[in-house]
Amino acid sequence: MAEADRLAIPFADFDTAREVSDRSGGRFRKFPIARGVLESGGIVNLPRLKTHSLTRFTGALKNTFGCVVGARKAALHIAHPDGEGFGRMIADVNMLVPTRLVVMDAVRVMEGNGPAAGTLVDLGLLLVSTDPVAVDSVACRILGLDPLSLPHVRAAWQSGLGAAQDDEIETRGEPLGKWTGRRFAVPSLNLTRAVPPLFWRAARRLFIGKPVIDPAACVACGECVTSCPTSPKSLAQAPGGIPVYNYTKCIRCYCCQETCPQGAISIRPAPWGRLLEGPAAMRKGAPAA
Repeated sequence: MAEADRLAIPFADFDTAREVSDRSGGRFRKFPIARGVLESGGIVNLPRLKTHSLTRFTGALKNTFGCVVGARKAALHIAHPDGEGFGRMIADVNMLVPTRLVVMDAVRVMEGNGPAAGTLVDLGLLLVSTDPVAVDSVACRILGLDPLSLPHVRAAWQSGLGAAQDDEIETRGEPLGKWTGRRFAVPSLNLTRAVPPLFWRAARRLFIGKPVIDPAACVACGECVTSCPTSPKSLAQAPGGIPVYNYTKCIRCYCCQETCPQGAISIRPAPWGRLLEGPAAMRKGAPAA
């Protein structure tokens, strides 16, 4: 910010929004997109390569969700608690945002309990493209993930937003195979894809991991309570005390984990989730071909 002030570079307006409509694929959606985005000729997207407890991976496509202003982000989490619906919504936002260039920081990437409390790994890469789907797809392969297994990447690809398959993407610079042998720890597959929306509320307690707070790491700052999108909140906090979850209200969006500045929140697999996915909360991604 100091450097921008020194160079007299104005900040884009991300406080006010304009409602933008998308009518495509038989759907009609409205999103409050930041005026600073809509009044520009295009944006340069600067994501970091990270694992993510809700979407398994976060990159260029998920980063664009930040163009939605204010409390509507929380409302969209509530409206789309399942993986498929959330992924479709992320694709729809990207259809409305004029991304011109993506520069993904993969110099130090995050694995494990991402996107805020994982383990940093030195990789030493920059991924650059005008195609956000292609960047995310290459990043997925580096992590050992099939990009089309992730709802938000698959939905963006199906919408024609970019390339995802190997034979659609031309890579330059270092050969991709040089970077795909490491086994990264990635969050387990979110089983919400297999749960019909009608049964979501009941099924999430059985199949979907829940956020838990480590009392030894928590400093009772209350950031998790503030970020919780549900109403009433899924966490309650006495003054100076460690927040306590009401899991019957929790929609498993993991916003609390993402915003915790101490990395005190992790995801505990649900009982049936353990049975279907294996005993570990994090699985090692298989090396990409």
